[in-house]
Amino acid sequence: MLRLMLNSKSSLLAHQQKMDNISNNISNIDTTAYKKTDVNFEDLVYDTLKRKGYPVSRDGKTGYGLQNGTGIKIGIPIKNNRQGSLMKTDIKTDLAIDGGGYFEIIMNDGSKAYTRDGSFRVDLHGHLVDANGNYVNVVDKKGKTVDIRNFDYKLTNNNVFINEAGEVYARGENLDKKIGSIVIKDFIGNEALIPISGNLNIPKKGAQSINASGSKIYQGFLEHSNVDIEEEMVDMIVTQRAFQLNSSSLKTADEMWSLINNLKK
Repeated sequence: MLRLMLNSKSSLLAHQQKMDNISNNISNIDTTAYKKTDVNFEDLVYDTLKRKGYPVSRDGKTGYGLQNGTGIKIGIPIKNNRQGSLMKTDIKTDLAIDGGGYFEIIMNDGSKAYTRDGSFRVDLHGHLVDANGNYVNVVDKKGKTVDIRNFDYKLTNNNVFINEAGEVYARGENLDKKIGSIVIKDFIGNEALIPISGNLNIPKKGAQSINASGSKIYQGFLEHSNVDIEEEMVDMIVTQRAFQLNSSSLKTADEMWSLINNLKK
Protein backbone atom coordinates (compact mmCIF):
# COMPACT_ATOMS: atom_id res chain seq x y z
CA MET A 1 0.00 0.00 0.00
CA LEU A 2 2.79 2.37 0.90
CA ARG A 3 4.54 1.55 -2.38
CA LEU A 4 1.39 2.45 -4.31
CA MET A 5 1.25 5.82 -2.57
CA LEU A 6 4.93 6.53 -3.23
CA ASN A 7 4.56 5.55 -6.91
CA SER A 8 1.58 7.88 -7.28
CA LYS A 9 3.47 10.69 -5.58
CA SER A 10 6.49 10.38 -7.91
CA SER A 11 4.20 10.30 -10.95
CA LEU A 12 2.31 13.40 -9.79
CA LEU A 13 5.59 15.27 -9.34
CA ALA A 14 6.89 14.17 -12.77
CA HIS A 15 3.69 15.19 -14.57
CA GLN A 16 3.67 18.54 -12.78
CA GLN A 17 7.22 19.17 -14.02
CA LYS A 18 6.17 18.22 -17.54
CA MET A 19 3.26 20.66 -17.27
CA ASP A 20 5.72 23.38 -16.23
CA ASN A 21 7.80 22.61 -19.35
CA ILE A 22 4.72 22.82 -21.59
CA SER A 23 3.76 26.14 -19.98
CA ASN A 24 7.25 27.49 -20.62
CA ASN A 25 7.03 26.49 -24.29
CA ILE A 26 3.64 28.17 -24.71
CA SER A 27 4.81 31.36 -22.96
CA ASN A 28 7.67 31.61 -25.50
CA ILE A 29 5.52 31.11 -28.59
CA ASP A 30 6.25 34.72 -29.68
CA THR A 31 9.92 34.73 -28.62
CA THR A 32 12.18 35.21 -31.63
CA ALA A 33 13.95 31.98 -32.67
CA TYR A 34 12.94 30.18 -29.46
CA LYS A 35 13.49 26.42 -29.59
CA LYS A 36 10.99 24.38 -27.62
CA THR A 37 12.14 21.75 -25.13
CA ASP A 38 10.78 18.22 -24.98
CA VAL A 39 10.82 16.04 -21.87
CA ASN A 40 10.30 12.32 -21.40
CA PHE A 41 9.81 10.11 -18.38
CA GLU A 42 12.38 7.73 -16.94
CA ASP A 43 11.93 4.80 -14.57
CA LEU A 44 13.26 4.99 -11.05
CA VAL A 45 15.18 2.00 -9.70
CA TYR A 46 13.34 -1.32 -9.51
CA ASP A 47 12.83 -3.06 -6.19
CA THR A 48 13.20 -6.84 -5.95
CA LEU A 49 10.48 -8.87 -4.25
CA LYS A 50 13.01 -11.34 -2.90
CA ARG A 51 12.57 -10.62 0.80
CA LYS A 52 10.88 -11.97 3.88
CA GLY A 53 7.16 -11.37 4.16
CA TYR A 54 6.47 -11.38 0.40
CA PRO A 55 4.37 -14.38 -0.76
CA VAL A 56 6.31 -15.26 -3.91
CA SER A 57 7.07 -18.55 -5.66
CA ARG A 58 10.38 -20.28 -5.09
CA ASP A 59 10.55 -22.04 -8.44
CA GLY A 60 13.26 -19.68 -9.65
CA LYS A 61 11.12 -18.44 -12.49
CA THR A 62 8.43 -16.25 -10.97
CA GLY A 63 9.63 -15.64 -7.46
CA TYR A 64 13.18 -14.42 -7.13
CA GLY A 65 13.06 -12.74 -10.52
CA LEU A 66 10.07 -10.53 -9.78
CA GLN A 67 10.70 -6.81 -9.51
CA ASN A 68 8.50 -3.91 -8.53
CA GLY A 69 8.78 -0.41 -9.98
CA THR A 70 9.35 2.44 -7.55
CA GLY A 71 7.95 5.25 -9.71
CA ILE A 72 9.07 7.63 -12.46
CA LYS A 73 10.95 10.88 -12.82
CA ILE A 74 11.24 13.55 -15.49
CA GLY A 75 14.16 13.21 -17.88
CA ILE A 76 16.59 15.92 -18.92
CA PRO A 77 14.83 18.49 -21.18
CA ILE A 78 15.99 18.11 -24.78
CA LYS A 79 16.07 21.12 -27.09
CA ASN A 80 14.01 20.63 -30.23
CA ASN A 81 16.05 22.15 -33.08
CA ARG A 82 13.26 22.08 -35.63
CA GLN A 83 13.46 25.07 -37.97
CA GLY A 84 11.07 27.91 -37.21
CA SER A 85 9.34 29.82 -40.00
CA LEU A 86 10.99 33.00 -41.29
CA MET A 87 9.23 36.36 -40.93
CA LYS A 88 10.12 39.28 -43.18
CA THR A 89 10.87 42.53 -41.33
CA ASP A 90 12.79 44.55 -43.99
CA ILE A 91 15.13 45.76 -41.22
CA LYS A 92 18.66 45.48 -42.56
CA THR A 93 20.19 44.37 -39.27
CA ASP A 94 17.63 41.58 -38.69
CA LEU A 95 19.10 38.21 -39.62
CA ALA A 96 17.67 34.69 -39.75
CA ILE A 97 19.46 31.38 -40.15
CA ASP A 98 17.91 28.91 -42.56
CA GLY A 99 19.40 25.58 -41.50
CA GLY A 100 21.48 24.49 -38.54
CA GLY A 101 23.78 26.53 -36.36
CA TYR A 102 23.90 29.54 -34.06
CA PHE A 103 25.26 33.06 -34.28
CA GLU A 104 28.44 33.34 -32.20
CA ILE A 105 28.23 36.21 -29.70
CA ILE A 106 31.19 37.73 -27.84
CA MET A 107 30.09 38.68 -24.33
CA ASN A 108 31.35 41.70 -22.41
CA ASP A 109 33.73 39.50 -20.41
CA GLY A 110 35.22 37.99 -23.58
CA SER A 111 33.44 34.65 -23.29
CA LYS A 112 31.32 33.32 -26.13
CA ALA A 113 27.61 32.55 -26.26
CA TYR A 114 25.33 31.36 -29.04
CA THR A 115 21.89 32.36 -30.24
CA ARG A 116 19.42 31.94 -33.09
CA ASP A 117 17.90 35.34 -32.35
CA GLY A 118 19.09 37.66 -35.11
CA SER A 119 17.57 40.88 -33.75
CA PHE A 120 20.78 42.84 -34.19
CA ARG A 121 21.77 46.48 -34.74
CA VAL A 122 24.90 48.49 -35.46
CA ASP A 123 26.28 50.42 -32.48
CA LEU A 124 27.93 53.87 -32.51
CA HIS A 125 31.34 52.33 -33.23
CA GLY A 126 30.07 50.40 -36.24
CA HIS A 127 29.97 46.94 -34.67
CA LEU A 128 27.10 44.54 -35.23
CA VAL A 129 25.66 43.85 -31.75
CA ASP A 130 22.71 42.09 -30.09
CA ALA A 131 20.03 43.73 -27.92
CA ASN A 132 22.40 43.73 -24.91
CA GLY A 133 25.32 45.30 -26.76
CA ASN A 134 27.31 42.07 -27.10
CA TYR A 135 29.33 41.80 -30.30
CA VAL A 136 28.27 39.47 -33.08
CA ASN A 137 31.50 37.67 -33.99
CA VAL A 138 32.60 38.83 -37.46
CA VAL A 139 35.97 37.47 -38.58
CA ASP A 140 38.44 38.17 -41.38
CA LYS A 141 39.99 35.61 -43.75
CA LYS A 142 42.37 34.43 -41.03
CA GLY A 143 39.54 33.82 -38.57
CA LYS A 144 40.43 36.80 -36.39
CA THR A 145 37.64 38.93 -34.92
CA VAL A 146 37.28 42.19 -36.85
CA ASP A 147 37.48 45.58 -35.10
CA ILE A 148 35.56 47.99 -37.34
CA ARG A 149 37.38 50.94 -35.74
CA ASN A 150 40.48 49.92 -37.68
CA PHE A 151 38.73 50.51 -41.01
CA ASP A 152 38.64 53.79 -42.89
CA TYR A 153 34.91 53.42 -43.47
CA LYS A 154 32.06 52.90 -41.05
CA LEU A 155 29.28 50.33 -40.86
CA THR A 156 25.82 51.76 -40.10
CA ASN A 157 22.27 50.48 -39.77
CA ASN A 158 21.55 51.85 -43.24
CA ASN A 159 24.57 50.75 -45.29
CA VAL A 160 25.02 47.23 -43.90
CA PHE A 161 24.61 44.41 -46.40
CA ILE A 162 24.89 40.71 -45.55
CA ASN A 163 24.67 37.98 -48.15
CA GLU A 164 23.46 34.39 -47.71
CA ALA A 165 26.99 33.21 -46.96
CA GLY A 166 27.17 35.58 -43.98
CA GLU A 167 29.66 38.01 -45.55
CA VAL A 168 29.25 41.52 -44.15
CA TYR A 169 29.69 44.56 -46.40
CA ALA A 170 29.44 48.32 -46.00
CA ARG A 171 27.43 49.21 -49.10
CA GLY A 172 28.39 52.41 -50.87
CA GLU A 173 27.13 54.13 -54.00
CA ASN A 174 29.76 52.61 -56.25
CA LEU A 175 31.47 49.93 -54.16
CA ASP A 176 30.69 47.39 -51.46
CA LYS A 177 33.52 47.19 -48.92
CA LYS A 178 33.81 43.85 -47.17
CA ILE A 179 34.04 43.85 -43.37
CA GLY A 180 34.27 40.13 -42.72
CA SER A 181 32.11 37.01 -42.25
CA ILE A 182 29.65 36.18 -39.48
CA VAL A 183 30.59 33.05 -37.52
CA ILE A 184 27.90 30.36 -37.46
CA LYS A 185 28.61 27.43 -35.14
CA ASP A 186 26.76 24.18 -34.65
CA PHE A 187 27.09 21.65 -31.83
CA ILE A 188 27.01 17.89 -31.71
CA GLY A 189 24.03 16.62 -29.71
CA ASN A 190 20.76 18.25 -28.66
CA GLU A 191 22.00 18.64 -25.07
CA ALA A 192 25.25 20.46 -25.87
CA LEU A 193 23.99 23.96 -25.00
CA ILE A 194 22.78 25.41 -21.71
CA PRO A 195 20.33 28.36 -21.91
CA ILE A 196 21.28 31.48 -19.94
CA SER A 197 19.73 34.96 -19.96
CA GLY A 198 17.53 35.97 -22.85
CA ASN A 199 17.95 33.85 -25.96
CA LEU A 200 21.64 33.14 -25.32
CA ASN A 201 23.15 29.71 -24.77
CA ILE A 202 26.55 28.56 -23.59
CA PRO A 203 28.12 25.18 -24.40
CA LYS A 204 28.42 22.51 -21.75
CA LYS A 205 31.89 21.55 -20.63
CA GLY A 206 33.38 19.28 -23.28
CA ALA A 207 30.71 20.09 -25.90
CA GLN A 208 32.11 19.82 -29.42
CA SER A 209 31.43 22.69 -31.83
CA ILE A 210 31.67 22.56 -35.61
CA ASN A 211 31.27 25.10 -38.38
CA ALA A 212 27.68 24.98 -39.61
CA SER A 213 27.51 23.73 -43.19
CA GLY A 214 24.74 24.28 -45.69
CA SER A 215 23.10 27.05 -43.67
CA LYS A 216 22.07 30.36 -45.21
CA ILE A 217 21.61 33.78 -43.62
CA TYR A 218 18.70 35.93 -44.75
CA GLN A 219 18.94 39.68 -44.20
CA GLY A 220 15.73 41.47 -43.25
CA PHE A 221 14.16 38.34 -41.73
CA LEU A 222 13.71 36.89 -38.24
CA GLU A 223 13.04 33.29 -37.29
CA HIS A 224 9.80 32.53 -35.48
CA SER A 225 9.59 30.30 -32.42
CA ASN A 226 9.21 26.64 -33.41
CA VAL A 227 6.50 26.07 -30.77
CA ASP A 228 3.34 24.56 -32.30
CA ILE A 229 0.40 25.57 -30.10
CA GLU A 230 -1.69 22.58 -31.25
CA GLU A 231 1.04 20.12 -30.24
CA GLU A 232 1.45 21.80 -26.86
CA MET A 233 -2.30 21.82 -26.15
CA VAL A 234 -2.63 18.12 -26.99
CA ASP A 235 0.38 17.35 -24.79
CA MET A 236 -1.13 19.46 -22.01
CA ILE A 237 -4.45 17.57 -22.11
CA VAL A 238 -2.69 14.18 -22.00
CA THR A 239 -0.53 15.33 -19.09
CA GLN A 240 -3.55 16.65 -17.19
CA ARG A 241 -5.38 13.34 -17.65
CA ALA A 242 -2.34 11.42 -16.40
CA PHE A 243 -2.08 13.74 -13.40
CA GLN A 244 -5.76 13.17 -12.57
CA LEU A 245 -5.35 9.39 -12.89
CA ASN A 246 -2.45 9.34 -10.46
CA SER A 247 -4.31 11.65 -8.11
CA SER A 248 -7.22 9.19 -8.07
CA SER A 249 -4.81 6.32 -7.47
CA LEU A 250 -3.29 8.13 -4.50
CA LYS A 251 -6.75 8.85 -3.10
CA THR A 252 -7.78 5.20 -3.47
CA ALA A 253 -4.62 4.00 -1.74
CA ASP A 254 -5.26 6.44 1.11
CA GLU A 255 -8.85 5.20 1.50
CA MET A 256 -7.69 1.56 1.53
CA TRP A 257 -5.06 2.41 4.14
CA SER A 258 -7.71 4.08 6.29
CA LEU A 259 -9.98 1.02 5.90
CA ILE A 260 -7.21 -1.33 7.02
CA ASN A 261 -6.47 0.83 10.06
CA ASN A 262 -10.16 0.79 11.02
CA LEU A 263 -10.28 -3.02 10.72
CA LYS A 264 -7.44 -3.28 13.27
CA LYS A 265 -9.52 -1.29 15.71
